[in-house]
Amino acid sequence: MVQASMASLEQENLNRATTGVVILTPMKHCFLLALLIGAVFFVSDATAGSRVQLELLGGAVQNAGTPLTLKERGQPDLEFTASFRSEPFVSPIYYAIRIGLADSPWRLEFNHHKLFLEHPPEPIDFFSVTHGFNIVTLQYTKQVKMIDLRVGAGPVFGHPESTVRGRSYDQSRGILGTGYRVIGPALLLGAGTDFELSERFSLVGEGRSTVAPVHVPVNGGSARFTNVAFHFLFGLGVRF
Repeated sequence: MVQASMASLEQENLNRATTGVVILTPMKHCFLLALLIGAVFFVSDATAGSRVQLELLGGAVQNAGTPLTLKERGQPDLEFTASFRSEPFVSPIYYAIRIGLADSPWRLEFNHHKLFLEHPPEPIDFFSVTHGFNIVTLQYTKQVKMIDLRVGAGPVFGHPESTVRGRSYDQSRGILGTGYRVIGPALLLGAGTDFELSERFSLVGEGRSTVAPVHVPVNGGSARFTNVAFHFLFGLGVRF
């Protein structure tokens, strides 16, 4: 039994090193969502009698190429232009959940974003921030005619996964051993609109950009880069 468990662990580590894909436990995947769900109940209890607006959004994202600097102890710095893909329709999919009072301009949002480094140069075997590159923002909305203009800011909770010089980053670190950590701030600018389906339901569409300068640990060092991303979202709004 012990040998079988060790063999399974070795195979999982091999899969990480060769493909960059990691199987996410339910605990890790739900950790940050639990924070937002808690905020939903807090808002509901604290504002009894006020209607709450909840939006569930999916979509696609395009990342701009930006400089990345890899620093390792005892090694010269490596600088290159990093191109990231996001695989928004591969599980766990890209999504956003936004909550706030219907008559207030303020919203709290959790945006599950993912980053996979394409064509990593030596000595990087693979590098990703997925499961995810989670952007949590407090947003202010200004309605101009039919358009909702948004500005927001908040932390990025990252789940770094990488292998450099054959050495994988220990994913048992971070908040409560989940592998998540705050890796930097994010700024959001967006514009969208909604189409009323009924008193309770609406369709929501939005385009936005995010800028997030982050510091991501690797085994024996760290990587610094700024993620500039363009997001296209569509989903359902619910009032209750």
